Amino acid sequence: MDCASLDAPRSDWSRGPRIHFVVFASIGNVAWLRRLLAQLEAQVYPNWSLWVVSPDAVALGEALSADAAPGRLHLRSSDDGVATVCDTASADDLFCLLEVGCVLPFYAPAVVAEHAAARPRTLFFYGDQDALDGAGRYADPRLYPAWSPAFATATDYATSALFVRGRCLAQLGAVSLGDLARERRLCDALASAAAEDIMHIRRVLVTRSSQPRRTEPTASLSPAPPEVTGEMAGRPCATMVIPSKDRPRLLATCLRGLREATTPADFEVVIVDNGSTDSETLALYDSLAGDHRVRVLHRPGPFNFSFLCNEGAHAARAPVVVFLNNDIEIVDRQWLQPLLSWAAQPDVGAVGAKLLYPSGRLQHGGVVVGLAGSTGHIDRGARRGEPGYLARLTVPHEVSAVTGACLVVQKKKFDAIGGFDAEHLPVELNDIDLCLRLDARGWRTIFTPQSVLIHHESASRGRSQALSPKYEPERTFFRSRWGARLRDDPYFHPALSLVSIRTALG
Repeated sequence: MDCASLDAPRSDWSRGPRIHFVVFASIGNVAWLRRLLAQLEAQVYPNWSLWVVSPDAVALGEALSADAAPGRLHLRSSDDGVATVCDTASADDLFCLLEVGCVLPFYAPAVVAEHAAARPRTLFFYGDQDALDGAGRYADPRLYPAWSPAFATATDYATSALFVRGRCLAQLGAVSLGDLARERRLCDALASAAAEDIMHIRRVLVTRSSQPRRTEPTASLSPAPPEVTGEMAGRPCATMVIPSKDRPRLLATCLRGLREATTPADFEVVIVDNGSTDSETLALYDSLAGDHRVRVLHRPGPFNFSFLCNEGAHAARAPVVVFLNNDIEIVDRQWLQPLLSWAAQPDVGAVGAKLLYPSGRLQHGGVVVGLAGSTGHIDRGARRGEPGYLARLTVPHEVSAVTGACLVVQKKKFDAIGGFDAEHLPVELNDIDLCLRLDARGWRTIFTPQSVLIHHESASRGRSQALSPKYEPERTFFRSRWGARLRDDPYFHPALSLVSIRTALG
């Protein structure tokens, strides 16, 4: 190792935390255990030990006695688990449960020790992983986001290369790491931990000798909506705000889906008309006069999407505002409930749906800031049914932003940040800016694929107008406000490409 390189010691390794690697193995794994011990002995970080829990502990002890320096290797019978190490280890020690067949990169313990030294109060450190295929080539990199509790609840992604402080295990009453893993207590501990207790290390810390387990969904969290009491009782559950101008057929399709094919049905609709003159549009408005759930606000003047949305939100009587483009088509009666449930969570700001083109391909599955130098819909164009990288298109997860074509937020949170920025971002990037300002107040943004809608993208404004250079001042302002975030989206690994619209290595 070149000690002038990235992994040069920055702390006193002689006083660094001891890292305990724990494996559950049998006598049939002796060859792999010898390779693992050889790898550990070659590590530049000196403070480690290997605990092997096995029904063949005695036989393994005899087979491996010459492969490890004194004090490095500890064998326990399956009945004993690792109770001894949990009882005797320091509170600052770290534990990592390894699967049979894995490989440790030469730098892994040193990298973990350095981060642990720099973050002494952090309880959990998790890293990335990859695999070696049948030909011995590196394959299938699993490059994870910063701590994402919704994503972790759905996929257990953070347990794949996880290092846990000894004091955390003591608090959990650990008998063995294996028990914690089997009983999902590690997952539960992660789910209940504060964000500052968990750190993502952006390095591959574990390499498996075969394709690693896929990050399959284990849950699709759809929190129950809060009970409506007090002054909110009797009010609509949500206010649909739809900015619109002419294009009556698009708007009629959207309204038909809302009025005839949406559950729950106790919502109101506020159409914010930007000066329609089309006779068919005006006739449509007249036909809505008898529907107590629908109101039309007339706001003529230059097109300012942020202003129109703010006007609709100001008129909202519900605790939750659902911003919808007029070119949204309802295809699933249950689309609204997951959005409302997520928006009701106290630490959630904006929530977005999975939007499809009429062809069925993906239009929106969350926004990556920094993509293509600004922002972009990652994996746009994915075929219907594609799970996406790390199964992201199948489970709710944190993103930096969601599109304003369908954006749901509690009214009190929307009001707390002043709504959309109608002064600086009247047309472009106002939805992304809104999400980032909510995030700055501590309210994360959630994408949920349990809500699926069709989006006839740009049908109202037209794509050429949407990409017009006349909006470059807005893009410039956005870059000046969010330059640091554009350089590092916490939910999109820096080793992934910011050029490709489909997830790929950079």
